[in-house]
Amino acid sequence: MRWIKMKRKKEKKKKIRKRKIFYFIFLAFILVIELAKLDDDKKINYLLEEKSIREEKIVVANKREYYLNIRGRDRTKPILLFLHGGPGVPMTNSMRRYQLPFEDDFVVVNWDQFYTGKSYGLNKNKKIISMEDSVEDLDEIIRILKRDLKQEDLVVVGFSYGTILGVNYINKYENNISAYIGVGQSTNYKREDLEGYKRARDLSSSLLGRSFLDWTIRRIEKDKRPIFKGLAQLIKYQKLSYEKRLNVFQNIWYSLTSSYYGIMDNFSLVASQLNRSQYELKRYMKEDFDIEDRKNYQLPIIFISGAHDYLSSKDLVKTYYDSLETSYKSYRLIEKAGHSPFKESPRQTYLMIKEEAYRALALD
Repeated sequence: MRWIKMKRKKEKKKKIRKRKIFYFIFLAFILVIELAKLDDDKKINYLLEEKSIREEKIVVANKREYYLNIRGRDRTKPILLFLHGGPGVPMTNSMRRYQLPFEDDFVVVNWDQFYTGKSYGLNKNKKIISMEDSVEDLDEIIRILKRDLKQEDLVVVGFSYGTILGVNYINKYENNISAYIGVGQSTNYKREDLEGYKRARDLSSSLLGRSFLDWTIRRIEKDKRPIFKGLAQLIKYQKLSYEKRLNVFQNIWYSLTSSYYGIMDNFSLVASQLNRSQYELKRYMKEDFDIEDRKNYQLPIIFISGAHDYLSSKDLVKTYYDSLETSYKSYRLIEKAGHSPFKESPRQTYLMIKEEAYRALALD
């Protein structure tokens, strides 16, 4: 009996020791994250300058609340409004890693869209939002930015899914902005999907892999849903060489160490993907959007593609660009980039956007 009690006592002490070690590691991890956050703003040397701007604000657009992050060395500079991808994948959590150079030349605005990032917990009614709703909310946010910053020069930069929202916006409100820049411009989900599978098939060294992808391609061409689609997509993304350079753990670290995102904000990144509030946006992206629906505009339009982007095909973008009629257009290719030029070739992407934005603004 005494032996049993001693054994239980030892086991209890062992559990307590393990718990202490876990708590110590967890607290050390939190400390490292907080120290990294403090280091984040040491890179910024303009915060005390008289014209600088550094604001976080909540705005209301059509009865929906949104988080905006506004930064720049000179508040009188043109506004550069970023539309993030997803839907539901914000840029605010990792913006410090690649947007800093933009802040010398623009007032940089990051908008966490509906039920995304820091906008996640602002709206109690998590209804399904439509593309039409998003366009109207974007227009209201643009109006607010122009009013509050006393600036009429505003360039919209869409990335990935953000290019779908951007194109829908200029379809209705092209006169309200100075220029549109699409980075990783989406054209049509089905055509992009097919091209990606064909590219993956060509890169596959396995006869079984090529046969499986061929079968998947034939089903898509016949408007049938691929069987084992998850497996097909996994093979596709694994084969598209430049996409493998995206370091998932690095992106997670950037988000965790963001001086703007807390622990709950990072949890919201996962929660937003599991919620049905953005179901209609995802359906629209995959089934309805086609950039070919309109080819005539009045405002400057610029496309920037990664040479190795097989998610938003550079070839499909170039084909559309060639048929586009507008006051000014430009197509730029970044050789050392895939779908995420901001992260893969940040310096070149910054220089291209700066050059094209100011060239377009000079046309006003």
